[in-house]
Amino acid sequence: MFPLLVPVLLHTWAAPEPAKHPATFVVDVHVFKGDPLGDPATLSRPKIVTLAGQPATFQAGAQAADGTFLGTRFAATVTPAGGRTTVAFDAECVEAVAGGTRRDAVKTAVRVELGKPVRLRMGARAPADQTWAELTVTPVAAD
Repeated sequence: MFPLLVPVLLHTWAAPEPAKHPATFVVDVHVFKGDPLGDPATLSRPKIVTLAGQPATFQAGAQAADGTFLGTRFAATVTPAGGRTTVAFDAECVEAVAGGTRRDAVKTAVRVELGKPVRLRMGARAPADQTWAELTVTPVAAD
């Protein structure tokens, strides 16, 4: 009976599972300015790859002579949990205008459906003078 018991015991010992890597996502941010019902201008359109729970950052622009940042920047953190995905999004667009600067910004956490865009308003001066970001999060396939 001993020879039968040994193979059964050896069979129940499983090899350790390989360590799981955090999920990887592509964050596609499209920042627009103008009339949402017309033909808006694109201010920036970066695609950033990030790990779940880690902030992805982007900045494009310049520093004015007085030290003011002019351009577009954002930070996005993708957090999947329980079949839902949330994105913490903090963005701003700063541009020079007559007499100073114009700043449009948004800071929010929003639940997203993977692969589908979410529109976030950053600023609105008039119906045809708005700034907004469209955010699309897609998972990167594991190798």
